[in-house]
Amino acid sequence: MNCKNRCRKLPKALKEWHAFNELKKKIDDFSESCPLLEMMSNKAMLERHWKRMEEVTSHTFDVESESFQLRNIMEAPILKFREDIEVGFMIIHHLLQQFIAVLYF
Repeated sequence: MNCKNRCRKLPKALKEWHAFNELKKKIDDFSESCPLLEMMSNKAMLERHWKRMEEVTSHTFDVESESFQLRNIMEAPILKFREDIEVGFMIIHHLLQQFIAVLYF
């Protein structure tokens, strides 16, 4: 996270500016969102998983739309519901591992 490190090294006087604090929050939020975004990009994400995400976040994810972009995900309150989302992904991951184990053993 080059931006994050560069922000930390700015002069102390700049760190008191409102604009600095807003930028720092955006960078921190994006850093926290990256693991969730990685999980959401998994090919195992099915329509029912996106529907569940919609229920949890009260945000619509029109992933089938040609205009669907990262921005659409970032507009959702995914950090607010981070724990719920992560638990859901852990359950999916666990079930996939069990399924694969049954197939190969």
